Amino acid sequence: MYDLWWVYAIGFVGVVIYGSFFEWTLHRFVMHRPAPLVRYPYELHTLLHHRIFRADETYHAQNQEMLDHVTFTPRDYLILLLVNLPLFLAIELTTGFPLALSGSVAVLMYLGTFDALHWAFHVPKGRFFEKLGAYRWLKRHHLIHHRHHDRNLNVVLPIADLVLFTLTTRERVTAGEILEV
Repeated sequence: MYDLWWVYAIGFVGVVIYGSFFEWTLHRFVMHRPAPLVRYPYELHTLLHHRIFRADETYHAQNQEMLDHVTFTPRDYLILLLVNLPLFLAIELTTGFPLALSGSVAVLMYLGTFDALHWAFHVPKGRFFEKLGAYRWLKRHHLIHHRHHDRNLNVVLPIADLVLFTLTTRERVTAGEILEV
C-alpha cells in the first residue's frame, strides 16, 4: 500500500493551492459584490474595510475602529470550514483519498495565515519578518489591492491572481501615497 503520511501531505498541499483559488473567488464575487443571500462579507469588506483602510496613510491602523476590522471572526472560520468540508468529504467518499482531515487542517491554517498576514500588513510593529523580501512583496501586493479593488485579490498565495490575470506588481505612485510599505 502507500505511506499514509504522504497522502495527507499531498492532500494538504493540494488544498493550499485550491485555497488560493477559493480565496480569489470569495474575494472577487462575495466580498466585492453584494450577494443576495449573504451580504455581510460585502458589507464588512467593501463597505467597511476598504472605506477605513485606503492606499494612503490609513493603510496602517490608526485607531481602535480600524483594529477591530482587520481579521476574520471565529464565525468566519467555522463558516468557511463548513463551506469547504462537503467538497473534501465528496472527494474522499468517491475516490477513497483521505482528504477530509488534511483538507480541513489546510483550510484552517490558510485562514490563520491570512489573518496573521493581513493583521501584520495593517498593524506594523517592526516584527523581524516585516523586513523579509517575501513579506514586503506580499504587503505591497495587498496595498495595490487597496488602490485597485479588482486586482491582487489574494493575500496569502497569489497563484490565482497570476493564473486568472489579476496580478499587478508595478504601478505609478503619486504624491501623498505610500512609497514603502
